[in-house]
Amino acid sequence: MPFEFENLGMGIVLIKPKVFPDKRGFFLEVFKSEDFTKAEIPNIVQVNMSSSRELPRPYGQGISTSRWGFPASQSNLDPPSPTAEVPSNGTVL
Repeated sequence: MPFEFENLGMGIVLIKPKVFPDKRGFFLEVFKSEDFTKAEIPNIVQVNMSSSRELPRPYGQGISTSRWGFPASQSNLDPPSPTAEVPSNGTVL
């Protein structure tokens, strides 16, 4: 799998994609339906990202497709709240 999934609690999953760098730049899969379904994260087909350092000038591109929904994030930064949570690994989202 080109992804590492880490459950941070409260329904939040930290997704760490594998980056494939070379002298021109890099490539990574931002989303792949099969891998996310195995991790019980459904409903997006695939998202990729690339960057290039080739002349005449660098450029980046993002391409995304989705079906039946879109990625979302959630956070609770109110310390007095009973649902406020700091992950045990200290990862800041």
